[in-house]
Amino acid sequence: MVSLKATLAGFGAVAALLLQPCAALPYSAGLEPSQSPNYENIKLLKRADARDFYLRVMPLGASITAGEHGPEDDTQMNGYRKFLRDKLRLRGWKVNMVGSFNRGLMKDNDHEGISGQRVSEVTARTKRATHTWLPNVVLINAGTNDATQNGRHEPVDGTGLRMKELIETIFSEVPHAVVVLSTLVPNGINQGNVDKVNAEYRDLYYRHFRSFVTLDEHGNEVTPFKVVLADMADGFITSGDIKPHPDLTHPTIPGNMKMAAVWDWAIDQANGKGWLSEPSPSGLFEDSEGTTTCRKEYGSGNQDVRSGRQVLHAANSVIRDDGTYRHQSVPRNDREVTNLGRSKGTRVWFAQLVNVYNAPKGGERDELVWGWKVERRTLKFRLNMGDGNFAEEHDIDVKDDYIRDGCPIEAIQWGDVNGDGLDDFICIAENGEMFVSLNTGGNPPTFRALGSYKTPERGLGRAHVRLGDIDGDGRLDYCVIPASGDIFCWRNGGIGERAAYWQNMGSGGPVFTAKGMGDIRGVRFVDINGDGRSDWTWMDEHGRVTTWINQRGSDKGMIPRWLDAGVTHQGMGTNIGIDRHQIAFGRIFGDNGRADYIHYWESCTLSYCSRRFVPYENLGSGGKFQKGDGIYWGDMTGTGVDDYIWISPDSDNGNAEAWIFLNKNTREQSDFYATSAWSTPISLKTGLNRRALHIGDWDGDGKDDIIGIIDRNTGALRVWHSRWDGSRFNWDVRDIPNSARCNQGWGLGYFDNGAHFADISGSGRVDYICMEPSGRATAWLRDEHGGWFNAGQVKYHEDLDRANFQFADVNGDGRADLVWTDKFNGDANVWYNKRQAAEHERGNLGGSLFEWERPIKAFLGSSRGPNMHFPNLGGQGRADMVGTNPTTGHVSLGLVQLLPCGRR
Repeated sequence: MVSLKATLAGFGAVAALLLQPCAALPYSAGLEPSQSPNYENIKLLKRADARDFYLRVMPLGASITAGEHGPEDDTQMNGYRKFLRDKLRLRGWKVNMVGSFNRGLMKDNDHEGISGQRVSEVTARTKRATHTWLPNVVLINAGTNDATQNGRHEPVDGTGLRMKELIETIFSEVPHAVVVLSTLVPNGINQGNVDKVNAEYRDLYYRHFRSFVTLDEHGNEVTPFKVVLADMADGFITSGDIKPHPDLTHPTIPGNMKMAAVWDWAIDQANGKGWLSEPSPSGLFEDSEGTTTCRKEYGSGNQDVRSGRQVLHAANSVIRDDGTYRHQSVPRNDREVTNLGRSKGTRVWFAQLVNVYNAPKGGERDELVWGWKVERRTLKFRLNMGDGNFAEEHDIDVKDDYIRDGCPIEAIQWGDVNGDGLDDFICIAENGEMFVSLNTGGNPPTFRALGSYKTPERGLGRAHVRLGDIDGDGRLDYCVIPASGDIFCWRNGGIGERAAYWQNMGSGGPVFTAKGMGDIRGVRFVDINGDGRSDWTWMDEHGRVTTWINQRGSDKGMIPRWLDAGVTHQGMGTNIGIDRHQIAFGRIFGDNGRADYIHYWESCTLSYCSRRFVPYENLGSGGKFQKGDGIYWGDMTGTGVDDYIWISPDSDNGNAEAWIFLNKNTREQSDFYATSAWSTPISLKTGLNRRALHIGDWDGDGKDDIIGIIDRNTGALRVWHSRWDGSRFNWDVRDIPNSARCNQGWGLGYFDNGAHFADISGSGRVDYICMEPSGRATAWLRDEHGGWFNAGQVKYHEDLDRANFQFADVNGDGRADLVWTDKFNGDANVWYNKRQAAEHERGNLGGSLFEWERPIKAFLGSSRGPNMHFPNLGGQGRADMVGTNPTTGHVSLGLVQLLPCGRR
């Protein structure tokens, strides 16, 4: 046999690879590999010259093609591909490796191999792959899994017929390509089955494809199916070239070199026959030299057969929600209010009209508001000083002169229409039209008339209108309830004082289906559990309340998941009237956002009415957190792929615990999540609110750290530095001096973060980015030594919801790009981060220090926007899109399909 030394000499243009396997011999059905030529005695033959076009080579197969499961000393993870590419280039060929996947440290690392696949599974994706990449050379090494799986899924007998279908699929898309079919390398798991498959492949080649070969007048072979057999089982590659037990399947480095030698010989055979031709032009890419960065093509993830593969099952008991809502309350007779109003028909509301205590989003307390009309309408309020104590009364002028004679008492509602945290004055006209006076702040509050805000829907008037924040973005949405009890809603979109658009949240259907409770006058939207989303409640005429909790749904669209909480409030035991006005809801106590239940009543004489109310403090819990809320990602150990971090929902008591599940895949070794990828979790108690925690590489050591905001108002930081040593994190906890760089905190929506940590400067350390609700971002940049630089504005506003922005390196250039996901369908636009500009260029960049390309739609979502995440699970340094299920915590893979990268 040829020695390894002779084989390696083939990298010098001479040809230790002048292998003459069976492909060059007349067919004999009884020919065994042991009867193939003795390479030691073969003389060197002249090779055909390389031609002036690209070999666009698509390596097609499974893990051997991908270069996975290589030996420990294979630090490059290229398999045979780089050895082959180097040989072809040395002989003068221009080479572009193509395929849907990238693996290995070689620049041109594209391939079409997926670990574990059988021939039929390779065929299932080949039509799309060949149509996309238009190769002029296809290298097939497939069938090992058919042999080693030993008929568990498909019979070993018949693998040759399945290979015939695969080859015909290739020719249906690229009829002028050369297909190089390899036999299988030796295998220690089931060599008998490998021999069967190899015999079928040889039979397929000689009896079928060679039967089409004819000779032209010059004696050259002509065939409609240009197939060359590359025999990997003729004795040149031996069992000594295969990894030992327990692998017994994948080649060693010398084995990969020998495979490259056989491929090289086969391609030269095709060239000598004149079969190689210039590849068809592609509108997707150029074959010329490129870079290692890749741009995302919209919808390309669907081309990956792994798209939709569930990679996270969230089965560990530490991954939990807080169950359904369980109501508890206590009467607060010590906060009884008396002598409230003196006229019949007085109405009482609770609304946050002022915020003198600067309560953050989610921590608001409502003022006591009441009004009546005798000769003229009067509105008054008393400031909530905390814990249910109310200050002296003041008049309110809501500037509603745009309504003739002012808004009638029965038409008044309150709610935050623009997301600034202050409730605005709302008047619902008889026909259902919504009018607004904007609360502009102050104490007492001042108002500015906006006039008409929303036109009626479905021909339904005031009695059928319900207002509530259905999607939890801090802006009041408009809903109507016909007599059937189904509810239809329109989302108040945008970030300005008026709605930029009204989105039909049910896409024409209801967002809530009737529960058969009866009288629709009992239906209200109230945030019972304090998560910022309005829950559906129905109250009977005795004040008894049935509740369905509003949670984020798991599919596209904006219809919530409604969680049945049953009867939550037992009522007052007395009749409160058909209009239920003697019961109100308001955030009176605490800073937890939960609505308290208030019962008020009146006693009247002919000329005088007295009123008083008693609040019932809401001590309920549950229904607030979903499993998917806790999903975070970061490369905590420096393996080149992100680990899964789940952070507990202990946010009310400020003791969130991070559970780190190490990713068993690495940049060098991966089965692409075909099996369980995650270790048992390692925990870290932070003592902070979950909303305060972020993941990023603070110190530039290649391992992500846990970054905590210890002061929501200033943005001061504490960092848990990962000092991973292979078995423990050895957390190095430090408060970061002079880190109070962002006063934006976080908003009401669960993903509405003012602070972001991402490396936009390319220093290898995360920069500290502070984003305003408008999307305008400023930043403190950090250099490779950890120094700070106040960059001021780095991104001008886009008038898009801040909650839908994320930073992720989409193209793999080492700088984070800006990603915005559509709240309805999860599609994502990307602003590619082009460069950090010079200070004098700000005027041409909208005042920003960075130049961003205009957005392009790059990702096709699989669920609504808040469910889409962008970790690096493929190990390529580029963001992959994954879809999360908020209820179960499951994660499904959508590995990105990238245009070809570098060609060096």
